[in-house]
Amino acid sequence: MKYRIPEKYSGFHSFLTCQSSVITGINKGFLRQTGYSESEIINRHIDDVLTGLLRIQHHKVQKVKAKGMAECFLFTKALQPRKVCIRLVNEGDSDRSVYYFIDKSGSCLNDYLLTLKQLNDTACALYAVPELILLKASPKYLGYLPEPANKAEYSIGKSVGNIFPDFKGSAQELVWNRAIGSGKIKHVKKRRKFSENQVTYWESCVIPVFKNRKVRYIYEVITDVTDRDKNNQPMTGQAQLTKVKQLKLDILESIRVGFVILDQDWRFAYVNPQAAHYLGLKPDKLVGRLIWDCLEWLDKTEVGGYLRQAQMECRPISFEFHYPDTDQYFNCSIYPATSGMAIYWVETTKHKHTEREAIRNKKKADILYEMAGKLHASNMPLRIIKKLCLKITDFLGCQLFINYIVDEKRKKLRMNACWGLDDQMRKELEWIDYGHTLCGCAARDRTRVVVENIQHSTDTETEWYRTAGIRAFASHPLVEKDRVVGTLAFGSRTKDTFSRDDLALMKAVADLTATAINRVRTERRMKEQHQLMLEAERERIAALKRYIKMKDEFLSIISHEFKTPLAVIFSAIQTMEHTCGDELSEKAKSFISKIRQNSLRQLRLVNNLLDITRLNSGWLIPNWSNVDIVRLTRAITQSVEVYARQKNIALTFQSRLKQRVIQMDQEKYERILLNLLSNAIKFTPEGKSVTVRVYMTKKFGSRMVGIEVKDEGMGIPREKMDAIFERFFQVDSSFTRQAEGIGIGLCLAQKFTESLGGRMTAKSKVGQGSSFSVFFPDTKKECSDAGPENVQQDYKLLLTASVEFSDMVS
Repeated sequence: MKYRIPEKYSGFHSFLTCQSSVITGINKGFLRQTGYSESEIINRHIDDVLTGLLRIQHHKVQKVKAKGMAECFLFTKALQPRKVCIRLVNEGDSDRSVYYFIDKSGSCLNDYLLTLKQLNDTACALYAVPELILLKASPKYLGYLPEPANKAEYSIGKSVGNIFPDFKGSAQELVWNRAIGSGKIKHVKKRRKFSENQVTYWESCVIPVFKNRKVRYIYEVITDVTDRDKNNQPMTGQAQLTKVKQLKLDILESIRVGFVILDQDWRFAYVNPQAAHYLGLKPDKLVGRLIWDCLEWLDKTEVGGYLRQAQMECRPISFEFHYPDTDQYFNCSIYPATSGMAIYWVETTKHKHTEREAIRNKKKADILYEMAGKLHASNMPLRIIKKLCLKITDFLGCQLFINYIVDEKRKKLRMNACWGLDDQMRKELEWIDYGHTLCGCAARDRTRVVVENIQHSTDTETEWYRTAGIRAFASHPLVEKDRVVGTLAFGSRTKDTFSRDDLALMKAVADLTATAINRVRTERRMKEQHQLMLEAERERIAALKRYIKMKDEFLSIISHEFKTPLAVIFSAIQTMEHTCGDELSEKAKSFISKIRQNSLRQLRLVNNLLDITRLNSGWLIPNWSNVDIVRLTRAITQSVEVYARQKNIALTFQSRLKQRVIQMDQEKYERILLNLLSNAIKFTPEGKSVTVRVYMTKKFGSRMVGIEVKDEGMGIPREKMDAIFERFFQVDSSFTRQAEGIGIGLCLAQKFTESLGGRMTAKSKVGQGSSFSVFFPDTKKECSDAGPENVQQDYKLLLTASVEFSDMVS
């Protein structure tokens, strides 16, 4: 199961994940650490695994859950003890959690276990202090335990109190506590009864084991003394002391810890084999000799100071010792006594190197993280490269770095930043060609160039570096998306070679730098292209505005030019009808009627085009006056009754208002209402009705006067309702195409309404008709006390109506 490990726990390779206390995932590190298979762990309750399979004490598990961390012992499937630190990480408010297992066993515990293995023929066991948990026991030791504890699976991981039910409050507990408290070896005699006729006696030797000046473990060695007690041949004190000394000697000889005993004059009294191995001499070559005579390489000031301090203060002293010739590290402890002192040491070289490597890796990660963040956040990464690379050179122990950037115009490399060069060298290397110097070669070949042991080289290409005192030099190309944008090089005057880790760090820094440089260049190119596109768009919009202005001016001129001949034609028709109308035949009268109707249509089209042009140009300014909107609406409705009667349509005017004076442009309002009535009558079948209604309402957040024109026509499909106010739009159906027009009437009516501060809305349902409403603010024009202006003359209104209804077939 994949799981994203939090950054601060990324170094822990053993963990398991839980969902509602049920284990849902484990990693391979945990399986290797415990020896169990995935099928034995997955889908089990966490407490069953921790306390059951891993034999972790219950109170330790509770401590982990309460405090998030606890140190304890777990036991593998093979019953091998592992000292671990368990960390619990809960994921916020969810019920998901992760348990991390950090191995804390160390070399000391392994040594103690190895010692126990070497004493396999002895009844010996190792307990952990202070819980007194049985970590490991020899088969012979298990034979002395009561059933069922005489089997490893029932005793390993248990406390001594669980193994021996009568341990609490017994003499055995008292002896163990004295051994732990005093740090001295203690003895206790035990009696075990197998049956009524068989009794066995055995003697326990409790040996405390120190770590960091504290008793951390207990060795218990059991000796069967049944025969001796039965024969009343008790072991003498001298014999018992000899036996204990021999046991202690066996233990000291077998442990993998350097252990020596010095007398009061600091002469070797005892040297175990591991100590002799560390010191490079056989034990017989060391015993009896002064420490300084045997080990001339020891620092008398440092080591002698610790020995004197331990003697004078009569207390244990611990210190770390470094042997520079072999680069070895040791943790040393001195235990003073009246007759001399005991010294033991454990090699910690591997641990020290691991710790040093971990610190180095963390520092390296911090530097890369900081560098990546600053390069990503900066809009000018070239200016901060020097500051960032100085941290890298310090970390690598280098004394030189050079950063080149490709100049695409000159096809050369330009020095952007450097450190460790004098002014003359900097000036000489400010510009270089591809293939010139190691940096130029790296840019040309797009590959890393590393030269080491330069001071011992005779290559002419490295002559400049030898002169500058450079011993190792590495140049990395800055490549991003198959493009070389520069180079980044580091040089050292103190070491002849670079490690793999050094070169990997240089490569990572080069990649980060290349990405940042390419990002900024790409952003700059995109910005330039965006500016060019904006400029082109501005020019296009300006040209379009000029073309629209020219078109509007052209339409305005054409419209005015069309009006002149139309006025002449219309005047001529009226003259003919008044002067010689009676003399004309019916056929001639029909021709004159058609000429008048088409002249009116042409006049309507010219007026609409001219008004659209004026609206677009902003030249159409309302001519405000106070008008009785009820009276004006009634008059407009009455003026088109003749056209409604032609189609046998009932035209009705309704209003509860007797009078309502508002400010209005009378001519534009007439055009608006006549357009709505024209459409309603055009698209309403014979025998149906059209209703005009004036009313007061609260609309759009204010008090408004509403005028509604409602018909019983075919209606407009819902999907086309949003388009009916668009210019040149017509509802395409067999019925609507019976009426003529170019589709700008509603568009113009809406624009007139908006120019007068009003709003136009529409509702329609196919088969039931449509309803168009206009709303105007209930406000008056500020003027003198004069009343509302009269409705324009009937003749003029009828003429306007005849023009608006010119598309209707008579």
